[in-house]
Amino acid sequence: WTAGSGWSQDQLTKHSGTFSYRRDTGAATSSQNIQLKAGTYTVSAWVKTQSLGGNNTGVRLTFDQRPGGVFSWTPSDLLTGTNDWTQITLGPIVLAADQAVAVMLENYNNPSGTAWFDDVVVQQMQPAAADVFMLYPNFRGMLFDDQPQTLQFDVNVTPPGGDFARYSIQATIKDEASGQVIAQQSTAAAAHVVATVDGTAMQAGRGYLATVSLIDLSSNSSVYDYPAYRVSKVPAAARSTMNVSVDAKNRVLLKGVPRFILGVYDAGLGYSSDPTFWENTLWSATGDRRMGGMNINMYLNYWYGQAPVDAMTALMANLQQHGVTYLQTGNCFDKYPADGGFLINSSDAYVQQLAALPGLAGFYTADECLAGLQPGVFAQSLRLRQLAPATVTFSALLGNPDLTLWRDTVDILSTDPYPMYGAEPSGGYALTQVADWTSRARDAVKNARPYMTVEQFFQFTSLGRFPTQTEMRNMAYMAIVEGTHGLFWWSLGDNALLAVCSGWCDQKTGYMNNLKSVVNEIAALEPVLLADDAAGALTTNSNTAIKTKVKVVGGKGYVFAYNSTNTSQNATFGWNTAPGTVTVNAEGRTLAASGNNFTDTFGPSAAHVYVIGNGGGGGTPPPTPDNPTAAFTVPAPNATVSAVATVTVAASGGSGSGYSYTLKVDGTTVPGTGPTYSWDTKTIANGAHTLTATVTDSAGKSGSATLAVSVSNTTPPPATNPTVTFTAPTANATVTGATTVTLAATGGNGLGFGTTYTYGLKVDGTAVTGTGASFSWDTTKVVNGPHTLTANVADPMGGTGTATQTVTVSNVATPPPPPTGTLKVFVTQPTGGATVSNTVWAVMWLEGSTAASKTYTLTLGGKAMGSTTTASNGPVSMPYDTKMVVDGSQPLMATVKDASNNTGGSTVNVNVKNGIVTPPTPVLTAAFTSPASGATVTGTTTVGMSVSGSTAVSKTFQLAVDGTVTSTQAVSGTTASYALDTTKLTNASHTLKLTVMDSAGGSATTTQSVTVANIVPLTAAFTSPAAGATVSGTSTIGMSTTGGATATSRTYRLSVDGTVASTQTVSGSSASYAWNTSGVANGSHTLSLTVTDTAGGSATATRSVTINNVTPPPATGTIKVYITQPTGGTVSGTQWVVIWLDNAAAGNKTYTFSVNGTTVATGTTSDRPASLPWNTASGSNGTTTLTVNVKDASGNTGSGSVGVWVAN
Repeated sequence: WTAGSGWSQDQLTKHSGTFSYRRDTGAATSSQNIQLKAGTYTVSAWVKTQSLGGNNTGVRLTFDQRPGGVFSWTPSDLLTGTNDWTQITLGPIVLAADQAVAVMLENYNNPSGTAWFDDVVVQQMQPAAADVFMLYPNFRGMLFDDQPQTLQFDVNVTPPGGDFARYSIQATIKDEASGQVIAQQSTAAAAHVVATVDGTAMQAGRGYLATVSLIDLSSNSSVYDYPAYRVSKVPAAARSTMNVSVDAKNRVLLKGVPRFILGVYDAGLGYSSDPTFWENTLWSATGDRRMGGMNINMYLNYWYGQAPVDAMTALMANLQQHGVTYLQTGNCFDKYPADGGFLINSSDAYVQQLAALPGLAGFYTADECLAGLQPGVFAQSLRLRQLAPATVTFSALLGNPDLTLWRDTVDILSTDPYPMYGAEPSGGYALTQVADWTSRARDAVKNARPYMTVEQFFQFTSLGRFPTQTEMRNMAYMAIVEGTHGLFWWSLGDNALLAVCSGWCDQKTGYMNNLKSVVNEIAALEPVLLADDAAGALTTNSNTAIKTKVKVVGGKGYVFAYNSTNTSQNATFGWNTAPGTVTVNAEGRTLAASGNNFTDTFGPSAAHVYVIGNGGGGGTPPPTPDNPTAAFTVPAPNATVSAVATVTVAASGGSGSGYSYTLKVDGTTVPGTGPTYSWDTKTIANGAHTLTATVTDSAGKSGSATLAVSVSNTTPPPATNPTVTFTAPTANATVTGATTVTLAATGGNGLGFGTTYTYGLKVDGTAVTGTGASFSWDTTKVVNGPHTLTANVADPMGGTGTATQTVTVSNVATPPPPPTGTLKVFVTQPTGGATVSNTVWAVMWLEGSTAASKTYTLTLGGKAMGSTTTASNGPVSMPYDTKMVVDGSQPLMATVKDASNNTGGSTVNVNVKNGIVTPPTPVLTAAFTSPASGATVTGTTTVGMSVSGSTAVSKTFQLAVDGTVTSTQAVSGTTASYALDTTKLTNASHTLKLTVMDSAGGSATTTQSVTVANIVPLTAAFTSPAAGATVSGTSTIGMSTTGGATATSRTYRLSVDGTVASTQTVSGSSASYAWNTSGVANGSHTLSLTVTDTAGGSATATRSVTINNVTPPPATGTIKVYITQPTGGTVSGTQWVVIWLDNAAAGNKTYTFSVNGTTVATGTTSDRPASLPWNTASGSNGTTTLTVNVKDASGNTGSGSVGVWVAN
């Protein structure tokens, strides 16, 4: 360790061994450099502190990779104050290559005090004997029956003793319920192998376990089994019913249709159950987000993790109208795990309700989280998969080497490279970080799962800036070349686009238009992006620094290319045939080909997309599209249907767009126009029937498909139902206290991915809360004696099963706790163990208090029964309602507090018997205490809220204005208040809605109307001339006002340099004054405006202008020449100079027009007045003299001039 002043060995204070390493005030950081091999590590230390630091100072343990040239370090949290020996652990930390690192005992911000370090350990986590990653099936273990049926596993082998020849790799598929092996295949062991096993024998509706083992050939026994993957055989038709799934090409499917995902993050905004709120907020051209015209298909908002189901239902219904799906949030971040504040983590019912919505894509579960949180996210993902099997889990992580630890944690792994951080380097930002991190995500999942990229759409620190449209295109196409299956942009909301300015300034609008342009450009290429790669079509690439992805679609070639360096590069590409026209997509350029080759230039980190007119085959045009193909996705062939059956038809091929649909049953048309029909099977007889679907494309070509089904409107029982059994407790067992009831299910019709059963438990008909197959039942909430347990199970296909058994409850009443406080309280009625029902009276006595008043409070089973204040020491009688708690033994507690703050209490246990086994829901009443109903309010108004009828400890007050939630508060009392800023509302009637929910499950709602009548403050402003303008001649002063009283008139008083020049009283919101500047000296002058209204409101404004009047030269000659236009002032553009004459002879006159002494026009005319055009932009801005010389037919002459100010 590096030493120095303040560090010493301490033999007296140590965690283990001989001594610890002690640091005192003033000590610098101590570190030790070590050389590590590639691998996964943890770092730990024991630390003790005394009076250490505070105010962002302290000590911490830091693993620093910068000595090895990697700009990364991992610090622990700060330790401050006084702490006994505490172990700090960092990791897991993945090193992708051998490198030098430092372990730092870091003194952060030079804290005062003392710290001791001991037992510092750097430990490499040894790899498993067989490290396994399932390559296929690639989505939740689902082996769809129309895709390849061979399971594939990537295996890295570290055999005991290092002898590969002694071992083999064995892949096995077992039936999950019976354990029967249905397929097995062995592969010779090597450092890296791809193991396979045939899944053809798997049956739909059953779950299987796929296990990869390291087999010792000498004993033919397994020495290591990698944890099993759950797999299942799934009908291909299931994909069209799933909100999101994945096909064998790793393409993301939305309702069975392959899509390239384009999405945006958001943060902020309120929420509402009103659909119009979402349309106006998200899509309107005048709304908060203005997403209209942006062709995304996925959206998420960080702030909606606590939004109720009704608001999420309205949001997703609106998004679906725009072809967009939604990811709900419940994510960890950095070192902070996701908690119960996210509803998807605290409520199974909430998840299941969201999962029933067609617009739910899935759940956002990890955001730049440390690797130590991966196990928790994995457990969360398993739970979400069970509750919402037709959705996905999604993460956005840093592109660090530990990315591989997350490969099985979520369905879609993504990285969020934000390269434009801090001040821009002299060579520009390293945009290729996007390509690097995207490729790391691809490598982490072995290119066997979909992966995505989150791109920068914000200013990263005050020294950075927003990306330009060109930079956004470059970064997007880098990710596409590296194979991303979707792109997100962070973010439209808080700390991003929202922070650019208040409202929608030109800068914010420009950024949003850039995003729309890039998104829509990529969306237009979606059919190309979804096509298979065609790398062989590009035969040569002269520059290895230019990375490419190649497609051939519809007879055209597409080359996506980017420059992987920060210097300009040239590249010549060779195509498999003469390329024809080569267009650079969205750049307005075409390239000339030379033979089969074409060449282009790439700026630093630049990307281009080339569209090649001849994709191959000698330059022949693409064939005429075939007829479209129709296919039934629901129901399955030969299915039995009943009641109202959903029939879904899929179209493909043909022109590829503009499909129309027709459905017939035995030749009779079923009403409907879209791809989905609701067919009432009760209108035809039971038996066999033929469905015929016809699709017609935009070119008028048609295709048909038929499907045989059987109608049976006497619903048959399910082919197989699951079976449920009790595994604990045993039948007729005697139970007490908190008893665990465990269930197990087998069989049924499940899709088979994971444990897909849904369990339920009831006691004497009342449901017990719980998730999964294990329930905790509080037997103290029921009376002693026999009770019937009923178990329920359901599988994903609707099959159900039940089982019952009897147990006996035998609880011994808990003795009351000893009295507390200095006062002695006695409950003399009821006596301990008494049986009570309905409303009864308690009698209490008190000793030890001489105070003038005492407050007696009574609770039953923890619920408040009431309180009373009296001077009496007893007997004091109070009623209590035993129906507020469930039957069984309940504590009745009396507490007393006197005026001297002395306290005491006493408890007796009573046996409640009302026949109530479920806690009653309290009847709550919600009310507004202010303002009064119908009141007129202004400014910031206090909304007072109250609730009665609740005995629960916690109540939540939710206030909504016109359907939009503005406040949610959790309180322990019965009142709450909210400062409502009415200036954010229109002057009109508004509806306040109060909803109160308590922790006992009770709720109440009330509404009332108030009228907002705010007076907008009076404002004054100049509309002309502009601030700092130079004026001359007669200048128009424009004045305006807003706000103020609603009276009909306002008085405008204009002063120049403090002297009143004009006073006008007008009925409108504007006025003007013709100010003759010729009477005012040239130079700077101050205009002052005061506006008053009839209610006494007043507002002022000032503006400085500069006067520059030009004195024209005196007229000459006998003809008097008058220039009547322009008359002075400021001019620009093309002006017409109008001239009148006196004392001129009849006939033609010759006019010579000069500007600042230079002749610019001449003309001869007998007309009066004469007009000559003048292009003011042909000369310089500033003071300008116009002169017109005239000569008549008799030789008389004259001249006239005028001064103007030219401002172009």
